Amino acid sequence: MRTGDVIVFKGSGPVFQVLSCLLGLFDKLWRKRKWKPWHAAIAYEQETAHTFKIVDSTEQGVGFNFLDLNRTDYKSFEWFDEPISMSAFNRWLYDYFGKPYDYDAYLGTAISFFMKRIFGTTMRIVDKQYYCTELVAEFCRYFGKPLQPQNEYPMPNIVIKALENG
Repeated sequence: MRTGDVIVFKGSGPVFQVLSCLLGLFDKLWRKRKWKPWHAAIAYEQETAHTFKIVDSTEQGVGFNFLDLNRTDYKSFEWFDEPISMSAFNRWLYDYFGKPYDYDAYLGTAISFFMKRIFGTTMRIVDKQYYCTELVAEFCRYFGKPLQPQNEYPMPNIVIKALENG
């Protein structure tokens, strides 16, 4: 794993089960997936031989967490051709660190998803709050390799498809 890699974690828990089931109603590829990611993060720096410092967005907002590399419920992707330099990463992080978690995005994502299915168009409210895949999508866009169009909410099914297709 290297600085700037995208990390996705396997979904679990009751909220994941409900939302994943709803997503599966409209996405047959998601329905067929055996390993379904739900949380996303960005690799920051190796702390110890078995620990990597990561940046993600949780209920506490955008901040640092630690990934035990012995875990088996995550996958990392080298999304960029070269590792992101720490100085460039820190310049990006300065604008995002401490921003609140985006609870409103759940409703916005649902509305946008149905607009796309019914009217063929999407919308996205861009604010200064971030949920995990939204934060990762902003990071990738900033460094020149977007995961998906900017006017769409970054949903787990879209993010994993982009990451796997490189």
